[in-house]
This record gives sequence, C-alpha cells and structure tokens, in this order.
Amino acid sequence: MNTENNSSGNESEVVSRQNESKKRKKYGRMRDVMKKIRLQSHEVGANCNCRKQCFQNVPEEARKTILKNFNAMTSINEQNSYLCGLITVLLIRRRRPRKDEDVANLRSSAYSYRVRFRTDNSLQEINICRQAFMSVHGIKKNKLEILQKSLKMTGVAPKDKRGENKNHPRKFDAHVLAAI
Repeated sequence: MNTENNSSGNESEVVSRQNESKKRKKYGRMRDVMKKIRLQSHEVGANCNCRKQCFQNVPEEARKTILKNFNAMTSINEQNSYLCGLITVLLIRRRRPRKDEDVANLRSSAYSYRVRFRTDNSLQEINICRQAFMSVHGIKKNKLEILQKSLKMTGVAPKDKRGENKNHPRKFDAHVLAAI
C-alpha cells in the first residue's frame, strides 16, 4: 500500500511541475531573463595575430567600450543592423582559380570589416580582419555568415523572425475588434 501512495504522490508532483513550467512560460518570466542573458553575454575573443596587427591598431579600452555598447543594445535586430553597418560588400577584383572555372567553386563577393570608436573627441574607423571583427564583437562564424548572406542578397540587415507566427486560428480580425 505504501508503494501506491508514493506513486500517486509522484504523479501529483509531476503534474504540479508541469503547471509551474506552463505558468512560467505563460507569464514569460524565465524566458525574458534568458533572452536578456543571451543578448548581453558576448565576450571578447582571442587575438587574430594577422599581418594587419588589428589588435594593436585598436586600443584595449576601445575594444572594451565597443563590446560594452554592443552588449547594451536592446534587441538582436539592433545588433544586426549595427554589425551590417560595419561590413562592406566588395566585388571580387581578381580571380585565380586553381581548377577550371567550370569546376571551381568561385566566390561571388568579398567583405571588408571595420570598427568605429572614439579617441580624443574624434571618431576613428579602422579596417580590421574577419577574425578580429568576430573577436572584438564576441560573435561566432555562423552569425557573421548570416549577416554576409543577407547583405549580399538584400543589402540590408536580416530581421529576427523568431517567435513570428502569422497563423493564429483564434485571432480576431481588426474589423471584428473595432465592432466590439
């Protein structure tokens, strides 16, 4: 008999846990906190060690303020538009395919990256390499590829489409809401 009581007690605990998660999901408390954490948790990456000496050209204070301002942005769309403003799409100047042009996988465009920071009451823009751009802003390669693809195809920053769903069967039309 004790085992029966324990099993029914466990079932009620499971049901109550499910209700808690639904309530939390319904009111969005934990979800909103996690969104903020994800949005503001970018960290400076490693030095690129390239021939342009990107990390030596951009002072450490400037790198910290760039990242702090980037993390302070309120939405992913704002971050995307900021990053796309610092990326320039360029045409390929010279192709040197090692294989025949029919077989070779040729790139359609090149990209240049820059950072913008303030020193001595003047705004400076310095060209940096791809790795330094990712390190300074604390973004990954996949994020940069998404931005590049959007700039190449549309010329504007990509819009974050998460959470958008046009198919709401119980949603009232605007004219019905106006009549109420």
